[in-house]
Amino acid sequence: MSRLRFSNTQLANILMTLIGEVEPIGETNTDNDRYQNLIQLEGVIEHLLEEIEKVAKYSDRVEYSMSKAGKQSVIWLSEIQSLIDDITSTYKEE
Repeated sequence: MSRLRFSNTQLANILMTLIGEVEPIGETNTDNDRYQNLIQLEGVIEHLLEEIEKVAKYSDRVEYSMSKAGKQSVIWLSEIQSLIDDITSTYKEE
């Protein structure tokens, strides 16, 4: 049985369709709903990061396939950390 393959953009669109809009528009009732969607999106992202972190522990394994996946996870997490650092330095809470 073959698995359907989706692009990253398609998967992101599917997820956002399931969760709903997150960007506020300045209308209280709509923004309350979108805030709840944002909280749910954050939870999903946290779960996905935990999945990637599970793979990172294999970066020093001797098995090539495990090491390859682990190293890729460490590289990606480092890149995401840099991106998050850039974003948070732009939007620091005062």
